[in-house]
Amino acid sequence: MHLKIRTLALLVIAVLLCGYAAADELEEGTKELQFDFSLVDSSAGSNVTISGSLGWVLTPHHEAGPVIGYSRDDPDGGSTVDGIAVGGFYNYNFSIASDMLVPYVGGRVELYSGDLGDLYDSGVAVYGGVRLMTGSRAALNVRLFFDQKAGSGSTEDLDSTGLTAGISIFF
Repeated sequence: MHLKIRTLALLVIAVLLCGYAAADELEEGTKELQFDFSLVDSSAGSNVTISGSLGWVLTPHHEAGPVIGYSRDDPDGGSTVDGIAVGGFYNYNFSIASDMLVPYVGGRVELYSGDLGDLYDSGVAVYGGVRLMTGSRAALNVRLFFDQKAGSGSTEDLDSTGLTAGISIFF
């Protein structure tokens, strides 16, 4: 619980340090540097993922770019595995509902390396969320996701759902 509170406090401080300004619709050509954190705790074990992405806003609604992440799986009945994920993402940004909220949906495709890559070949995720714009240069992001990792060899596929929180810096 302390980790969640500390993480939320760090996210709020980081966004506040980016400065306030009037929020505008995402403009074509804008770049987004995004950092995310998720913690999934289920009856099968837990997973912590930290990722970063660089997105290009292609139009006010379409955004795509590369993503890299670190994931650590700690199953209840086995040994801990971790690894690096490299892939790409796509987001569809809806028109701004207010000056502060930008809802979006998207997906990502990833390939795994390290111990995680020995168990799973690739992963896909679909998600929906909202950006809380703190200005034209920063946002807090929250999204719900469904993730599926494709098992390698005799390893079964792994499905998970969860909540991701993060920050975005636009430039």
